[in-house]
Amino acid sequence: MGARIGNPGDQASKQSHTEWRFCVRMKKHPTTTLAKNNKISPWLSASGELAYTPENPPARDYFFQYGWILPEVTRNCANRKSHYYFGHPIKADSDFLFDFWNRARNGRVSQIKVCYGHKDGVDFTAPIAIYRYRPRFEQSDHYLLIQHGSYQLVKVKDQPFISEGLLTMYRGIRESREYKYLKIETPLPAKKRALLDSYFAVQVKAFSDSALSFAIAHSRVIRCETDFLNLDFCIWDRVAESVGFEWKKAKFAEQLSNSHWQSFTLDQRIAAIKFGPNYVKCTTPVSNIRLTTFFAGEHEVMAIDPRKVEIIATMKCHGHFNSLAKMKE
Repeated sequence: MGARIGNPGDQASKQSHTEWRFCVRMKKHPTTTLAKNNKISPWLSASGELAYTPENPPARDYFFQYGWILPEVTRNCANRKSHYYFGHPIKADSDFLFDFWNRARNGRVSQIKVCYGHKDGVDFTAPIAIYRYRPRFEQSDHYLLIQHGSYQLVKVKDQPFISEGLLTMYRGIRESREYKYLKIETPLPAKKRALLDSYFAVQVKAFSDSALSFAIAHSRVIRCETDFLNLDFCIWDRVAESVGFEWKKAKFAEQLSNSHWQSFTLDQRIAAIKFGPNYVKCTTPVSNIRLTTFFAGEHEVMAIDPRKVEIIATMKCHGHFNSLAKMKE
């Protein structure tokens, strides 16, 4: 399974930084997610009207309309008549989210876990919130994962380790017989520790604003289902540059960045049928993922810290971690 990474020459990749900044100036509501204690909120904002939660939901659906509250994330950000509920131009495709928030207004959803993001030494915790509810016309309960305006809906039975703080992820590798994933050996030399620390500083910056977070989550997932988004292929590079993470100048830094763009699915069927038949099964903490493209129907996430991804099973292949101990700088 792969995050379809486009080429810088793709039309979607040519969205200019000028256009992005123009859209930012149109915003009515603050989207900073950094709280006073430097914790990162999983909601659209740490304060103000966009800081709504399922326990304190907004009274109006207006605040679900990303074309108005997060105008920079959609391609038609200057068109106030365009409707992008939860970021999608087709309102019906977001019906389950309207259903969830309507139930939240009636107190009919159950909180499973809420994590505020933070950086602690050479470690990073991503912000995320998880709720349990039963969608309309469904016979079983689901988990809804929420992160800065991005969502994923998964069946409870498909995530048996959430009570232990773990998510089950899959990666389809088609006909390949081998899956390699980055392994970071410990203890790390001082130079690599510094690079890892800098990489997490990028994550802090990337998650510090919900509009920026949403844009980065979708910046390189270029496909027909994301054609309506204001995709900016180079936004990660600019954020990395702003905190001094020169990921193109060191092999380890490049490996960290590339591993972050690997796409996993939370649905075994997607890995086996759409991106299989060969696939691997992994676990990772719920606070180690970035959510992306719920509207593509692939239950897609990306892992942040490769040290926290564990391969627990393989199907028609074998998986192993790449050892950094023998790799050159």
